[in-house]
Amino acid sequence: MRPFYAMLRSAEELPGELRQSEAGVETVQEELSRSTPELQRYVPEDGALYRAMEFFLLLNPEEQALRLGEPDALKLSADEAKASGNHLLARINYESAAKIALFRQNRTQFTSMVSLADQVTPADQEFAALHRTLLRETDAAMRVARDYYGELTRLRRSAGLVQTERGATSLLVAR
Repeated sequence: MRPFYAMLRSAEELPGELRQSEAGVETVQEELSRSTPELQRYVPEDGALYRAMEFFLLLNPEEQALRLGEPDALKLSADEAKASGNHLLARINYESAAKIALFRQNRTQFTSMVSLADQVTPADQEFAALHRTLLRETDAAMRVARDYYGELTRLRRSAGLVQTERGATSLLVAR
């Protein structure tokens, strides 16, 4: 399985202040690598919950929550997409709201958004299996997210990666 930070391929894909230079990408990727907890420490790698959490955990939750928007606004967008027949966009928005709710440990909102996402997802899609797993194992998902994000914050601080006022991750560099 590819770790979340492996998705960063260029400076354009980096959040906020990290876009400073193309040369800084490798350093940032290395720091993110060292400062991202291994998911298998919290849930067995060979199970359905691992696959669901791999998809629903955010790499940079504070910034991604700011960029994605509030769960209530995402739900409204999803409801509009659903009403117009665009179930794919509805699913994406419901899932985004669920991811933020999971990060914020809002169980009620999380289960509601996952349930709504499942309603617009064809039963034979892999996403439907992820939804069913999360709805069946909500307590475990909430625990894994709490522990994972707690460790993520601790590792990021110790690596010198901090959140700025705007929520972007910055790498502290000794001068």
